Amino acid sequence: YLLMRNGRIAVFNREGAYQQSLKSPVATSWTGYLREQGGRLFLGDYRSDFPWVFDDRRQGEAPGRFQQAAMVVADAERVYVSDRGNSRLQVFDREQTDTPVVVFPLEARPGPVAIRNAELALVDEKNVLRVYTVEQDKFILRSSLEIRQGAQAVALGPDQTVYIAYRWGRNHGLCAYERKEGGWGEERVIAPSIYESWPHYYPAGVPLVIGPDRQLWFATDTNGTLASLDITTDRVTERVKGVHRPLVVGFDAGETLYVGGFPSTRDKGPVLQRYSLNGEPLGAFGPPVLYEGDTP
Repeated sequence: YLLMRNGRIAVFNREGAYQQSLKSPVATSWTGYLREQGGRLFLGDYRSDFPWVFDDRRQGEAPGRFQQAAMVVADAERVYVSDRGNSRLQVFDREQTDTPVVVFPLEARPGPVAIRNAELALVDEKNVLRVYTVEQDKFILRSSLEIRQGAQAVALGPDQTVYIAYRWGRNHGLCAYERKEGGWGEERVIAPSIYESWPHYYPAGVPLVIGPDRQLWFATDTNGTLASLDITTDRVTERVKGVHRPLVVGFDAGETLYVGGFPSTRDKGPVLQRYSLNGEPLGAFGPPVLYEGDTP
């Protein structure tokens, strides 16, 4: 599960194939986070969940104070605070957040952090991924790896896998790193066909749909182009150029595609267009123009 900045949650299977996009029920910010526990997915915001970290009275260099707190992660017993300005990681007991139990200095300013099963992954400003084992309040470095620029989030997955989400210029993507003999290595890019053609296939804010062909259909912000993703091969295919500003996509039982939204500015709208599965236009559904001011 990957929390996107547009307020959606991208879902991938264990093999890295893109599955679907879920709309967040609340507005999200750069301090939002996801947590999976007991088969449930929790959405939180660490500015509201850990307000003491961002209290103006806790600014400074002394233990328990922060200069530009960047990220907070927690396990069942401890809270880990990324203290960027002081180039350190501070660890607190959940029941006692005044004084840290560990102040761990770092070689460079910390970026994204993740904790799972006594392992901690951290990416610093020098684009180095470091994986530590936490044993009795000590951080034991197990491995490090120089990665690409623009890491936004890191997650420790099962089977010794680390996932990193990137956003830097045209370099967008989600990569999986797996433990190799003597260290870590980049194993694969998740759904590379989407990111390699970015921003051409930047998805519009429209729900994703599994079509009759078992592909994942989505609308894009590129002149209303509709595309589909083969989740087994990561291949993206343009299917139709629908309305200029798509708002809804769906299929009926007869495999007819419906695309609702607003046409280009020279035409009236909104409209609801129909297409066959192979992209053949079947005309508008209902009157050519819906009531002015309405939205599909």
